[in-house]
Amino acid sequence: MLALGCVVSLALVQIAVVSAHAAPAAKTSVEKATKLPVSARFHKTKAKEGTTYELKLKSKAKEPLTVQVTVYLSVVAHNADKARVEPPHVIAPKDTYTVSGLAALDKVVVAADGYAPLELVVK
Repeated sequence: MLALGCVVSLALVQIAVVSAHAAPAAKTSVEKATKLPVSARFHKTKAKEGTTYELKLKSKAKEPLTVQVTVYLSVVAHNADKARVEPPHVIAPKDTYTVSGLAALDKVVVAADGYAPLELVVK
């Protein structure tokens, strides 16, 4: 029984060592992702339905930047999509792109090739 316990504990130690060696490699690839060169601000707006929000994305890039915006809705009807995908948009350097029709607690993900995605929550 003691021998069986030693074999099991040795196997668990080997699994932990393999997991510890695999984790830093994954972390370094995430660390290498460049931050998306945009500044983001939410603004309240008035609409017929009540208060909504807009997201203003201002490009800090020196070249045009193509972004893909996905809005994960905080309130969803059972027969509707849980996400709203905006068509890709090119933001010229120092220009601003506005995403309208947002609600409190919506999650917005801004992605562009070669950059880490920017995740924001409307508050």
